[in-house]
Amino acid sequence: MRYFYFFLGFFLIVSCKTKTEAVRASDDIMKTTAATCPEKGDCHIQVYKKKELHLAQDEFGIPYLEIREGKNYVVEYSFTRMAPAGVADGNYRETLHFEIPESTASLNLKDGDLQDVNLIYGRFCFCPDSGYFQVKNGELSLKNSNRTIDFSLRFKIPEVRQVVSHIEEKAVIE
Repeated sequence: MRYFYFFLGFFLIVSCKTKTEAVRASDDIMKTTAATCPEKGDCHIQVYKKKELHLAQDEFGIPYLEIREGKNYVVEYSFTRMAPAGVADGNYRETLHFEIPESTASLNLKDGDLQDVNLIYGRFCFCPDSGYFQVKNGELSLKNSNRTIDFSLRFKIPEVRQVVSHIEEKAVIE
């Protein structure tokens, strides 16, 4: 009987292993390494085709971001800094999301007009001021041509300390 419980426990532990296969990006997502990145971090840009952004709130009033089916391009810039070895809860990440219609050739937006592209900043760390924020202070210049989106963004989020405040990037659309 002792062997039965041993094998039952062993079987349960082995059968609970998660899948470790890599997830492939679909045809609607293009991910590239960003050219401008703060020191000691990794930065990436993703372009989602036929999507739209929605900043929703949960039952506690905490905002969260949804990327839904739509008709636009959604551009995501992410900065990640991993914790030093041996430090728990020390990872840090910032994201910026905005959406533009596929037909947009160029944009020059400032301050309140940044919400025309639904510009959203996210800060995620083991700190009290994590979460998503609408960007209301800054400037965005953008050109969309030849399957690339060139953009320059300077912004400030008064509510939080931020690492990323200026981005000049070229996102490739494939």
